[in-house]
Amino acid sequence: MGEGYDIGIRGGRARDSSLVSRRVCALPMVLLASPVYLSRRGTPRTADDLVRHELIGVRFADGHSATWKLRPSPRKPAVDWSPTARAWVSDPEAQLDLARAGAGIVQVALHHAASDLAACVFRLIVTGQSGIVTADSGIVTARSGIVTEGGLEGVEGCV
Repeated sequence: MGEGYDIGIRGGRARDSSLVSRRVCALPMVLLASPVYLSRRGTPRTADDLVRHELIGVRFADGHSATWKLRPSPRKPAVDWSPTARAWVSDPEAQLDLARAGAGIVQVALHHAASDLAACVFRLIVTGQSGIVTADSGIVTARSGIVTEGGLEGVEGCV
């Protein structure tokens, strides 16, 4: 911001406390993996199960890594969780490339994975009240499938 710009738009929280930030919109986050990976390793049912899985995280150029926001149930507050990742990449597209290849589980913004979810390339990792619900996603389980604030029409068969 010290380079003559008056405004910047970014995803996530600003780590520089001297900046004034305002939330513009929610970026729904989802946990997902390929069907091949889940058939080989099983589907995690709780946040504790994630430590026994291959996770693919994001590490930024300054060396800090992105935490995953997990919500133990729809009614509980979100928790920042630092994954112990098998692989670290610098952007969500690289995460998705590795996940498509069956390398593990990722947490990405829904808009990055929406077309792959619609094509059943990935499966959402969402379970019941004692399981994993990602923060700020609005995703909850329902008898008929997955419900989100923005809707995920067409992915019910991919869950």
